[in-house]
Amino acid sequence: MKKHLLVSALALSMAAPFASAAGFSDNFNAGLSGWTLLGDVAAGNGVVALTSASATYEDDIGLTLNLSGNDPLEAGLPGGLEQSLGLAFGALDGGILSQATEGSALLRSVQVSAGDRLSFDWMLSTMDTAGAGFGLDYAFVVIGGQRFDLGTAAQADVPGAPYAMQTGWSRFDYVFTTGGTVSLGIGVVDVFDYTASTQLQLDNFSITAVPEPEAHALMLAGLGLVGAVARRRRA
Repeated sequence: MKKHLLVSALALSMAAPFASAAGFSDNFNAGLSGWTLLGDVAAGNGVVALTSASATYEDDIGLTLNLSGNDPLEAGLPGGLEQSLGLAFGALDGGILSQATEGSALLRSVQVSAGDRLSFDWMLSTMDTAGAGFGLDYAFVVIGGQRFDLGTAAQADVPGAPYAMQTGWSRFDYVFTTGGTVSLGIGVVDVFDYTASTQLQLDNFSITAVPEPEAHALMLAGLGLVGAVARRRRA
């Protein structure tokens, strides 16, 4: 009987943290369900790509880099990119001589708890290189109205067609300090020009939930019971 109680307590203590954690993940294999698409956004082969490439006007020296047939959203205008992301006009600008012009983004609301971890893989590819542009285009994340930059076109130093250069894949991690419903946006933006486009690719998006306090308590209680039984056997 004691053995059965021990096994049951141990099973509950180990399983409870995972059963109580909500979590969220998206490898984009099933498309973009649940996301709001802003501008030129497309998914395929388990990767989502966002670009600043126009579908209406020829840019990038005749290359057609637009993926969806939708134009990127203008920045600094009512109903444009910043407003769609819940940002103030100019929030994507780097300064007077580095104003955001147009871009695309993914947007959704997520429910999180303090301690939950947001992670995803990203890669920037660009035509905004020395000679063709200014190297100012960049990718960003907006979490609860706060902007975090991922990388800039100037950091792209690996050749990669059809774009001139790319950064290679990197990992973004962020730990939420408060809980609640949070607006989350991920995007890419042209800066200072409309002609040299940039693309952001995303994969392996996840929000990993932390165990609830009750789950921690149950786990500790189960481990305590295991220790008590072990001590009795030694005695």
